[in-house]
Amino acid sequence: MEEVQLTNTGAKTELSKMGIKEIFFKYLRFLPLFVFSIALSLLAAFLYLRYTTPVYQSTGSLIIKEDKKADGNKLNELIAGGDEINLQTEIEVLKSRPIMERVVNGAGINFSYFTKGKVRETNVYTDAPFRIEALELSDSAQSFALNLIFENASGFRVNGEPRLFTFGQVFKNPYGVFRLVRGKGIIGEEYTIQYESTSGLAGRFIPALTITPKGNTNILIITFQATHPQLAADVVNRLMREYALYSLEEKNETINQQIQFINGRLIVVDKELDSITTAKLKYGRANNLINFDAQSSEFFTRIQEIEQMSSEQAAQSEIVGIIDTYLRNSKNDFSTTPSTLGIADITLNNLIAAYNVAQLERKALIDGQTPRTNPLVAAKEDQIEKLRQNILENLRNIRASYASSIGDLRRKNSTAQSGIRSLPEKQQRLLEIERQQATKQAVYNILLEQKERSSITLAATISNIRVVGRAMPNAAPVAPNRRNVQALAAFVGLMLPALLIFIIELLNDKVTTRGDIERITDITILGEVGHSYSKDALIVKPNNRGVVAEQFRIIRSNLQYVINNIPKPVILVTSSFSGEGKSFISTNIGAVMALTGK
Repeated sequence: MEEVQLTNTGAKTELSKMGIKEIFFKYLRFLPLFVFSIALSLLAAFLYLRYTTPVYQSTGSLIIKEDKKADGNKLNELIAGGDEINLQTEIEVLKSRPIMERVVNGAGINFSYFTKGKVRETNVYTDAPFRIEALELSDSAQSFALNLIFENASGFRVNGEPRLFTFGQVFKNPYGVFRLVRGKGIIGEEYTIQYESTSGLAGRFIPALTITPKGNTNILIITFQATHPQLAADVVNRLMREYALYSLEEKNETINQQIQFINGRLIVVDKELDSITTAKLKYGRANNLINFDAQSSEFFTRIQEIEQMSSEQAAQSEIVGIIDTYLRNSKNDFSTTPSTLGIADITLNNLIAAYNVAQLERKALIDGQTPRTNPLVAAKEDQIEKLRQNILENLRNIRASYASSIGDLRRKNSTAQSGIRSLPEKQQRLLEIERQQATKQAVYNILLEQKERSSITLAATISNIRVVGRAMPNAAPVAPNRRNVQALAAFVGLMLPALLIFIIELLNDKVTTRGDIERITDITILGEVGHSYSKDALIVKPNNRGVVAEQFRIIRSNLQYVINNIPKPVILVTSSFSGEGKSFISTNIGAVMALTGK
């Protein structure tokens, strides 16, 4: 038995070495199936490439320059947002819906033009031989489509209506009032004009937009995909242009708000100044004090100097009050604060600058579609509130300082006033009116000066966005990729029948080769007998050297090693079902044994 086991192990080793070869020939039998599957997959790939709408890609680039002021005014730098750039914030702003809506409106691409094919429509964009003008829209937020069938080079029907229209002729339907304007090109038979609302089109464009920073630079690479190459390039170029305008508007927002604030205050102060001047003239005429200045110039010179200083201090105190009132107004909670309007306090300047920077950063988050419940927005609002309280506290301290300075001046003035107590009461009243007039005039002059400075700053402001590379139309589509689709089709065509054959073999529980027995049992195999196509059941004859007869002779030779020492062996031939060849095997084994005289 040990000798038999050694023979069986050798057979298994030989089987292991021939495994790949057996697998190859097993699958080779199904070669026609593989050829058919690959051909069918390639045909499906061809149809997919033929009738799938191609997608084109265009790329542009822009640089966000650091905003450094040349005038050396640190306060202006802080109010303008500083010179640090957060590229991720800029990317979110670029991909925000408001910016994309500006692109759609600026480019005027709410209408899309398609030619009708047998299977699919083709976007012709600027290649369309006409343009539609919307004279009136029933609902600009509703999308719709107009089907145009041209009867000739100038006549067309709209949405199957029987009436024939011509170019330049106004036509009306439930969507609005329109007309077609003839352009260049040859008129086809059928077109579709699709209208999408600005909001809807912007929402569809945003997922097709990709923005990535280039390395460690301040350059952003902008990529957009569309169904027409020129459309993709136009959207990228328009996006860069609108973003530059938006950034310029953001930089000027604080200055514009400051000018608006100053204009409002100028109107109020001008009315107050006119009222005081009118009151002075009326009082002087009524009391015959027109030459009061000449009469008392020597006596009041020192008093006027003190009053001038006091007026300046009072004007500064009033400006502090204006800023304080502005900050305490709840309507201005999330608006930038006007500058200090000439108040020479470094701490206040820095606080207001930081406050404006925080307001602009919060606005950038809100414009980038960040919800107000987002922790970043909440943290920024907390920072704004803390800065507001710090500014208010600083303003209280400044007003207290001004009040103390004015008190000192008034004490000095009281000393000088003791020398003019002999003047008539009417002259003293006139002096009080002049003091009020001087205070208001000082405030008015400060506001005018600050307005001029802000106007100059506004005119000199330039965008820190510069286009590095304009987007150009790319006629080669990026999707579908012809090579990748064909390679995938060939791979699928190869794998599907292989997987099918593998599953069939996995579920097959029949014994087809001697390897099936050797893999799961330790039984010694003495030989194999192939199928016999002979009508005679007795194959083994003295002169028969056929393949099946030789297989029985091999079994006889191997049997000699098994029953060599058995004097009268009995061989049992059995199977699980009838008709499997028991009689055929037993007859021919008996015959092949008989040929040796047994």
